[in-house]
Amino acid sequence: MHVYQLDGHDLDYWVARAIDVRVVPMGEAWALEAAPAAPWEPHKDWALGGPILHENMVSIIYIKNGSGCKGECHRYRRNERPPHSVGRQWGDDPLQAGLRALVEAACGEEVDPPLQHYREFM
Repeated sequence: MHVYQLDGHDLDYWVARAIDVRVVPMGEAWALEAAPAAPWEPHKDWALGGPILHENMVSIIYIKNGSGCKGECHRYRRNERPPHSVGRQWGDDPLQAGLRALVEAACGEEVDPPLQHYREFM
């Protein structure tokens, strides 16, 4: 599936993969492996998603013409330039656009549906 198709809990799964965080299935959602009692949903909570975008230097541009929001992520290795991977994605809101851009920069333009990864947890 293309990164621009990711939303909701599918996006949460790939954000976790992008930032090297282990998650486990929790009903329809995902939970941090270290704290499996609560769902981990950065796609809908700026308190979770905002720091992820900040730490990964994701820029978000709000387009006023109704097209939505554009996120851009340039991933660098320490003390090296130019960026080694770039993600540019659109979203319905700034958080979705930024998280999609991060996933594209870290994982590429196409990813597997998260359900294919359930066997990792069984």
